[in-house]
Amino acid sequence: MRKLNLLFGIMVLAAIALIAGCDTATHSPMSSNDVSANLSDPSENCPTVVSATLNLYLIFESNNPINIHYVTAPWNENTITWNSFGAAYTPTVMGTFVPEATGWKSTDVTALVQGWANGTVTNYGMLLKVGEEVYPAGVAFGSENGDLVPYLTICYDDGTCVDVQVKQDGYIWELYPNDTYGHLTWLYAGYDDATNLEKQSVLEFDIPACTPTPPGIGGNCTMTVDEWLANSGAIGGLLPISIGREGMRHSFMVTTTEDAISILSMQNHEEDDGDDESFYCNAIENLYAQLLAAKLNVAKGADKGHARWVMRRADRFVGRNDLDEWDDLGWWQKGRVLRLGRLLGKYNSGMIGPGACNEED
Repeated sequence: MRKLNLLFGIMVLAAIALIAGCDTATHSPMSSNDVSANLSDPSENCPTVVSATLNLYLIFESNNPINIHYVTAPWNENTITWNSFGAAYTPTVMGTFVPEATGWKSTDVTALVQGWANGTVTNYGMLLKVGEEVYPAGVAFGSENGDLVPYLTICYDDGTCVDVQVKQDGYIWELYPNDTYGHLTWLYAGYDDATNLEKQSVLEFDIPACTPTPPGIGGNCTMTVDEWLANSGAIGGLLPISIGREGMRHSFMVTTTEDAISILSMQNHEEDDGDDESFYCNAIENLYAQLLAAKLNVAKGADKGHARWVMRRADRFVGRNDLDEWDDLGWWQKGRVLRLGRLLGKYNSGMIGPGACNEED
């Protein structure tokens, strides 16, 4: 909740800065001839999923088809119930299998995993359920079994394949809609009999993320706040990123592209002329934006170089001070915030460090 309030406050303060006259620029997409614009297309550098199979160890021969669907909302195996889940799944069937024998069963889920991998569908996991009221239910081992646990086999167009073990799983039961069963060993899909109502199972997997690198320029270069905003499609694969030293009072994690865009949009385009006029704008906003851009650059492969100590000091400051504390700072503290933001801006623009990604050869 604190993070949500903080991010809401970030957006409000950014809007106030615009009204008050601080030069927080309105950003538009960069022209297609800018080399960094290629960042928004992960397919340029990331291998494509060509096949994916779901592997379950079945322990009961129900002989009734079980369908696979996308889950559309976050959940936790320790708290999920029939009521809390609330039928949060898409009606489209993404795969089907029939438990006609015990043992390992592999099912094609290529289209489902491709949706997660290419970012068109948020990965909240999959749901196993029957399409009609049939008896008995299918049963498989879940992650609590310890050995015969569910996993995905994912293969890419570069010839590599990986096995991804289930991150969390559990079943929910319509008969007891407020009870949690994520701690048990089994996964069910279907009806035990006519009086027991339906059981469904949910599974979530961490799909390996590919961080796209700008073609032709490598990862050891930096991009400005504006360039990251213009290429926001590349941000998601680099998250989460901490703003502030982890564990400090006002530190928080940036976990979504939307959050990152809100923070980057707080950049103040003030002149680096040493003027006291800069003190009228909340320079902590600019420090947030420049620090996030710098950490995005490092996450994509840029060397910290001489900016290492600047990032460390910026992390320490934002971990100790919130956005609304700007007016309470002394003039020397405000000057320090301005200098940290400007130094990070120089790193991001390539004036110090490994150099800008859009520099001409």
